[in-house]
Amino acid sequence: MKKIAFIFVLFVSIVCGCNSTKNEANNTNNESEAINDDLNAEISFDTYCNSRYDYCIDYPAEILIPQPESDNGDGRVFESADKTRKLTVWGEINILEETLEIRLADDVVEIEEAKTEITDDYYIIKGKLNGNNYFQKTKIIDGGFATFIVQYPEDKARSCNKVISRMTESF
Repeated sequence: MKKIAFIFVLFVSIVCGCNSTKNEANNTNNESEAINDDLNAEISFDTYCNSRYDYCIDYPAEILIPQPESDNGDGRVFESADKTRKLTVWGEINILEETLEIRLADDVVEIEEAKTEITDDYYIIKGKLNGNNYFQKTKIIDGGFATFIVQYPEDKARSCNKVISRMTESF
């Protein structure tokens, strides 16, 4: 009789353990599906154009709130309502006649885990700054440079990377 009771308890433990693992797996799958649905959801973009330096950039209107344009009209900051994501975009005259290589060398100094890409017309820096993910694109414009920087926490990386792709293409 003890043997039967032991087998019964063992059987119930195995069945219950499998069900809880299955439920945990289902919960994990449901969370993953929700994240994927969020990532695949259509993101609404607006376009910010700067007439002083003649550049434009698409930004996610539902995520980033435009702050007032800078006093000198060179650019603008956009922030999420919770202040965890930030886009800064501006143009500037190349007074010192710097090359892209020189600008890149100056800009990358403070970026941790920096990965860079440079072409004849622009450069990109990806890395970390002050514990946040960091993305920068600087391009040559007539007589100067236009730059945008996006900073965001790691837990927003998947959704921000999708948005950054769109911003990079539009800039």
